Amino acid sequence: MMCRDRSRSKDTICAFPDCLRNVWKDPDGSFSAFCGKQHRNAMISHPVGTNIPVCKNCQVKPVYNGNGQFYNFCGVRCGRDFQKRGGHPAVPPPEPISSPEVGGSLELASTLVSQKSCSLQTCDRPVWVDDSGTESEYCSNQHRSLAVELGAEACLNCKKFPKILVSGKRSDFCSDTCKQSVIDSAPTMLDLDTNDKQFLNVSNQFLDAWKHPSEVPNIFKIWKIYNKKSDNDRFERYRLLIERKTGLANGNTCRRWHGTKRGCTLGDTSNRTSFCCSDDDDDSCCVCPIIQRSFKLEKSGTRYTFGRFGRGIYTSATSSKADSYVQQNCFSIYKAMFLSDVVMGKTAKMKRDNTVLTEPPQGYDSVVGEPGLALNYDESIVYKDDAIRPASLGLKTQVKI
Repeated sequence: MMCRDRSRSKDTICAFPDCLRNVWKDPDGSFSAFCGKQHRNAMISHPVGTNIPVCKNCQVKPVYNGNGQFYNFCGVRCGRDFQKRGGHPAVPPPEPISSPEVGGSLELASTLVSQKSCSLQTCDRPVWVDDSGTESEYCSNQHRSLAVELGAEACLNCKKFPKILVSGKRSDFCSDTCKQSVIDSAPTMLDLDTNDKQFLNVSNQFLDAWKHPSEVPNIFKIWKIYNKKSDNDRFERYRLLIERKTGLANGNTCRRWHGTKRGCTLGDTSNRTSFCCSDDDDDSCCVCPIIQRSFKLEKSGTRYTFGRFGRGIYTSATSSKADSYVQQNCFSIYKAMFLSDVVMGKTAKMKRDNTVLTEPPQGYDSVVGEPGLALNYDESIVYKDDAIRPASLGLKTQVKI
C-alpha cells in the first residue's frame, strides 16, 4: 500500500537534475518528488533517471517514491486499475527507444537526434527535442503553425500552435508557458473553436439531453472555464476523499447542467470576457460570481424559496430542465448555461419531496430526484460547496426571436 511520503515538504527541490523549483503539492496534501508532470515524465528518459522503474500499469510514468521506497505504480489509481485488470497493464510495454549514434540509450537533447519524424505529412525531418529530452511532434515552429492552418486543434490560449500531448492525452495548450499564463490569470475562460473535440462533446451532450418538447436552441459559443487554484484544490481534495471512501472512480464525478441569472453580456463575443461588477451581495447576475468564486451553498434559496430536496446546490442531466431556470437580466439574443463537474459519490435516489434536507441521507453523498411522482425530469443535489465547480465548459445558446 502506498503511504504518504512525509520526508518531502513545500521547500523540497525538484529531483530533476539542475531544476531549482519546489516540488508539486498534491490536492491530498502530499508532495511529489518533482515540480510538475513534465519533469516527472522526462526523468525516465534522462541518463540519471534510467534506474527509476516505470509504473507497471501505464508503462509511462515513474513509480511513486515514498519514504525512500519505490512502489510498483505511479499512483493509487494505476494500482487499482492494474488490480481490476487481473494483473495486466493498461497498455503493453513500449518498445525501447535507442539510437546507434548515441550508444543505444537516450541522452540529453544536445546530443540526441530523434527517430520520430515531424507530424506534418509532407515533412520527414526529425522532431525537435528540448533540453529535458522531451520530444515535440514537429520539427519547427513554422510547421507547428502550418499544422494549425491545416486543421490541427489549436492551443486555447495563443491559438497559434497545436495542442501538445501530455502523458498520452491532448492538452489544452501548446506549451507550459501558455498553460501557466492561463493559470496565473484564473478565474478566466477561453472560447472553443467549433472544430474542437471539446466543443463537439459538450454540444452533443446538450442536444442529446434536451428532453422538453420545445424547439432546441442553436449552440452559438462554448467557453472553457479555468477556476482559481484554491477552488480547484478544494474540489480535487473532496473528489479524492469520496473516491477513497466509496471506491468509485473519480468519486463518481458527473457533468451536469445548471441554469441561473445573467445580468451582463459576458461571452456574447470573443472579446467580452471581463466579469461584471456583480458580487455575492448583488443578485442581478449569478454567472460572473459563480465563475469567480464557484458555487456557494449559502446562496441556495435566494431566488427560489422552494427546494424539493432541501437546501442544496441543484443541477440536472437534462439540459432543457436547466434551461428553464435561465434568466437574462439585460438585453442579449443569447442565454447562458453552465455545464458543471459534480462529485456525486453514492447517490440516494428519491421520488418524493423532502424539503427539510440540509445534507444527504446517512451513508450517501448526494441526492438524485428521479422522474415519476413529483418530477417530470431529473435533479441532482449536492450539499457541499466543494462537491461542485463551475462548468469545465460554459455554454451559450441562441434564443429564438
